[in-house]
Parts: sequence; C-alpha cells; structure tokens
Amino acid sequence: WAWRNHGRPAPGVDAFGTTSSYAISGPTTRVFVPGRNGHLYRFTLDAANQGSWQDLQAPPGKSVRKVHATASGGIFAITDDGDVCRRSGTWTCYGKPDNKHVWDCSDPILIDNQYHPINRLFCVHTGSSQEVYQLSVYSSEGGWWVNRGKPSGTNTFVDRPTVMFSGPHSRVFVPANDGKVYELYPPGQP
Repeated sequence: WAWRNHGRPAPGVDAFGTTSSYAISGPTTRVFVPGRNGHLYRFTLDAANQGSWQDLQAPPGKSVRKVHATASGGIFAITDDGDVCRRSGTWTCYGKPDNKHVWDCSDPILIDNQYHPINRLFCVHTGSSQEVYQLSVYSSEGGWWVNRGKPSGTNTFVDRPTVMFSGPHSRVFVPANDGKVYELYPPGQP
C-alpha cells in the first residue's frame, strides 16, 4: 500500500466530510466530496493515475454537507438544512420527509423496472424518535418520501442505513441505540 496526494478540490478550498466513490468505464474512478465552501466536488482518476477536480456547485441557496453516490444509483447530497438533493446535470431537491431534517442516508440504488428506472435511498432524520424514510426518484416524474417507521422500543439510530441485495430481494439494515441491528424488508420477501 502507498499514499497518493490528490490535493484540494479547488485553490483555497478544503475537502470537508465523507467521500463517496465508484468506478466507471473500467479503471476510471470518480470520487465525490463536499468542500468547506458548501460546494460538491468530483475528482476523476484515470487509468494512468492522472486526475482532475470539477466543481459541481451546490443546490441554489444551499450548502452540501454529505454526499452518497453510486455508478447506477446517481449522486445525492444532504444539505446543511436537511434536504436531500440529486445532481444530474443540474440540482433537484426533494425536501425533507414530513418536514424533518435528514441526518444521513444509504448509498443510492437503482431499481431498473420495465417502465421507469427508480433511484432509491433510505434516510434517517435528526432528533429523537428517529424513523427510516424511503426516497424514491423517477428520473422524469420527481420523487416522493415514504415513512418506513422504526423498530419497536428504539428511539434513535447510531449510523446510516445500508442496503443489501440478494437476487431480486433487497433489505435495509440499520443499527439502533439499543445496541441491536435491525432489518427492514418488503412484504413477501423470505
């Protein structure tokens, strides 16, 4: 193992927050990170280990706090005011679930059905008595939030949800303040 320095996202702008990354087109890698200035930055690294930074800006009037990106699921950011926004050429924001500030989300996933591809994230909000919300985004029809609730006897979650696929089945896992890991799954799945 060796370290490689890719520098700051822009002159005078420090990287600030957790990175999210994925591989595209063979050996090309894309890394996303919020900048201390509230913008989202993308670093693209090619097969020859040559890289470049690009400023993807921020949603109008907002600052990016966290980012989650996957090659097929898209690029989603959580803003300082608790909104969830998607970057796809331009920014589109989907607001807050039940007017609750989003704390963190799973990485986005793509549900590719025969009619419409759907980008989906599972998120938890700030505060006490947290619940898991599902954001589903149709590329051409907007997005909507669904409250998936919380396990009985829990008040808060200690980390973001993660999504696992096994064949056609998906499951969401999230650790809670009672020291247990809980699973959320759709009806009819084994």
